[in-house]
Amino acid sequence: MSNIIVDGFDEIFTELDDMDISDYKKRKALKSAAEIGKEVASDASFRRTGKLSKSWKVKATRVDGNIGYRVYSSSTWDIYNELGSPTNRKHIGFFTNAIDTNMDRMIAEIMKGVG
Repeated sequence: MSNIIVDGFDEIFTELDDMDISDYKKRKALKSAAEIGKEVASDASFRRTGKLSKSWKVKATRVDGNIGYRVYSSSTWDIYNELGSPTNRKHIGFFTNAIDTNMDRMIAEIMKGVG
């Protein structure tokens, strides 16, 4: 399974570590932002059969030793739609564009959760 890295969360992890907030509250805030990412990825997915849009999942993980969540697809077609293939160039960058477009919404959700 391939990973697509979205930059910009390093500062958030640093700020969360500097704040006097419980790990539970951090996890809850990050999970709510990841759920937004899952929703956005599902909405942006190509919908010929609908399987890709239903395959998005959120999983707790560690990112450089910090609490984090990963938004990923259990489908093998996500990477073909994200990066393209010799026969499919229509949907290149759908996941990255969807996350980038909604980054402010996700950050606001994190700040609301820890505030």
